[in-house]
Amino acid sequence: MQTYEVRKHIQQCSKENSKENIKEKELDVSGCRIRIMNREEFLEESTGLPHRHTLVRYMENLQYCRAELYGNCILGTFLIPERKNPWEKRYGFAFYMTEQELILIDDGEFAKAHVDRMRELVFDESENVASVLVCLMESLIREDSIFLQQYEKQLTEIETLLLDGVPENFYATILQLRKEVMVLHGYYVQLENMSDLIETNTNKMLTENECQGFHYFADRCGRLHDQTENLREYILQIREMYQSRLDLEQNRAMNALTVITAIFMPLTLIAGWYGMNFTQMPELAWQYGYPLVIIISVLIVVAEIHYFKKKKLL
Repeated sequence: MQTYEVRKHIQQCSKENSKENIKEKELDVSGCRIRIMNREEFLEESTGLPHRHTLVRYMENLQYCRAELYGNCILGTFLIPERKNPWEKRYGFAFYMTEQELILIDDGEFAKAHVDRMRELVFDESENVASVLVCLMESLIREDSIFLQQYEKQLTEIETLLLDGVPENFYATILQLRKEVMVLHGYYVQLENMSDLIETNTNKMLTENECQGFHYFADRCGRLHDQTENLREYILQIREMYQSRLDLEQNRAMNALTVITAIFMPLTLIAGWYGMNFTQMPELAWQYGYPLVIIISVLIVVAEIHYFKKKKLL
């Protein structure tokens, strides 16, 4: 189990410390502490914590971000989409917060990595456990706005390609993007709802300033949620544009077939007419009958092509 002591400011490592010591450096801010443990360690060491069975039950079926407020603690879970593949891969961990400490339960290294990022921050003397939790939650969505802009850039490139024709594997690509944006959309909604619930402070654990911190975080999640909502609408517009492009291509093909049919229809009439082989048809016995029919057929085709070009149908 790894323990991170959170106090007034982050102590700087001396030049004599090795890189290994830097990795094991503790966070000291305001006398609060963060403990990181796996699920087995939490079960062993949390026997005296109230509502721990509720948190264990949530961890066994971790499906989304949630929080619960009780008389002397706040607990919940996080399920974070992996940025490179939001649809396929997600990271999950749980938290248990009292007025004195914040316990993070993670069977992997995801929670530890985000706590390590907090080494770069400088906290003032008023920071406490709730503020550290807000800081941790902020690290989960740090630079997400820039990350979402990459989706917008990719969609813009697809839209540009649609102006020249139908891109290869378009539908598979746009469907994958739609699924990923849908996952991120739900993720930000969950974080926003989670922050709003903690902000209600029904268990009176938080001060007004601490509630304000969760309020600001909820606002930021709301803006990210709006950004994903815009991306979903953009994807829908591109799909409609793609369908319009397909309809246009089909219309062009049908127009071409219609023109071709119209051009050769008189020739079909001539072939059917002289295919009757009546004995009183003088052209059948005339030595120039066959060349005459060829010349008439060519003239008909040329005249029709000229007509369709004049009407801009070709």
